[in-house]
Amino acid sequence: MKHQTVFITGGFSTLGRAISEAMARRNMELLLHTHTEVGDKHISFAEHLETLGAKQVSIFQADFRRPDAIEAMFQQIAEGDHKPDLLINNAGIFMRKPLEEVSATDLREIFSVNTIGPHVCMVEGRKLGVRHIINLLDIAWNKSWKNHSAYVASKAALAAMTRIAAVEFAPNVRVNAIAPGLISVPEEMQQHYKAVLDRIPMSRKGTPEEVAKVVEFLVDAPHYINGEVINIDGGLSLR
Repeated sequence: MKHQTVFITGGFSTLGRAISEAMARRNMELLLHTHTEVGDKHISFAEHLETLGAKQVSIFQADFRRPDAIEAMFQQIAEGDHKPDLLINNAGIFMRKPLEEVSATDLREIFSVNTIGPHVCMVEGRKLGVRHIINLLDIAWNKSWKNHSAYVASKAALAAMTRIAAVEFAPNVRVNAIAPGLISVPEEMQQHYKAVLDRIPMSRKGTPEEVAKVVEFLVDAPHYINGEVINIDGGLSLR
């Protein structure tokens, strides 16, 4: 049975947009989450997705730093006519800071968004009938990258939850994850990641569209694929 309705958290980020466009081309109904208040740019993108083939696009707002706001968002979805059968946990924040400079406040914020938020989405999504969950990690989740301790720890925790959920939610729900490598890097951060780029066997950054294609692969993959983490990093994790 093909997926009909997909809920994408962080659906308006660079990666979220690429995934949303890929799902729209598959003629799915899209439920998109945004962290910020809904504005003209969100509505314009939703209209763009409908021109690509999306049956319908609905926008939901929730601050991922607040579990109660996420639960309220799912209640809003539950009261609607269409329930998601596919959940893509893409919402997340990034932090580059030496370990000794990471405060308790920093940890609370990054774990709230990158770990607790997706956890609440998995639990609430399952209640609504989600049959497949895809979590977006980072190849750093099992690395010891200096100056990225809080970020790596939050993604490592989500990786652990992915694998545990794959066991606990089976056989009716399968849970997998994608771990992108160097994909989108802001101009002001280019110098920081030049050394990383030099270590990639494919000699380039990846693209959001390539990550979206891996999402599509998992969407079409046999139900027996469960609990996997797929790297898309040009071979960087081999170094």
